[in-house]
Amino acid sequence: MVVEAKFFKASDFSEGKAAVWLNGNCGFIDQTGKYVVEPQFSKCMDYKDGKAIVFKGSQRAGLIDDKGNFIIEPGINKLLDFADGRGLVRDDNYKFYYITEQARFYNGFYEKASQYKHGVAVVKVDGNWAIINQQGIEIIPPKYDKIEQFEDGFAKVRIKGFNGLTNLQGELIVQPSYEYISYAGEGLFRVEQGDKVGYFDMEGKWVWGLQE
Repeated sequence: MVVEAKFFKASDFSEGKAAVWLNGNCGFIDQTGKYVVEPQFSKCMDYKDGKAIVFKGSQRAGLIDDKGNFIIEPGINKLLDFADGRGLVRDDNYKFYYITEQARFYNGFYEKASQYKHGVAVVKVDGNWAIINQQGIEIIPPKYDKIEQFEDGFAKVRIKGFNGLTNLQGELIVQPSYEYISYAGEGLFRVEQGDKVGYFDMEGKWVWGLQE
């Protein structure tokens, strides 16, 4: 037995720490079972990039470092995520916005928004989806019906029912002309159009043209 079975609930380990609940409060232990952060919060989220979101009360969220010191004191309503130096917050009107590590309001409000990943975030503006960088600048303007979260440096975009592919610089690698697109491995993307199937490389060049 490495960690004594005394906790009401425990999360998986993340960055060498696990959230544990004792007597109605949560804190964090290391892999030997020693407290890194004493139980004092109503809710604890996993560590990410050396930081964790914690709550006091049902909604007052803050941010701590890997030693339990406050980066942001609990007081933010509905802090959903913190990544790449930006926190994603939802207000009482179900609008989304971002904050910095100084809890400074950053950027405008969005209808929907994702966490930052690889330095960019997917946001919804006036019914359409866009991609912004860490400065809040639109690298892809709000023109798509859907943009999926970036994976391996690429994101699938959709307009009028057809799918394409963009990179982190906002450049269209594959035009949104296909009914289906997916990563096939080995640096190749599979696209389908009707009964035809083809493959693009990571630069958007045909490796295998559309064939039945």
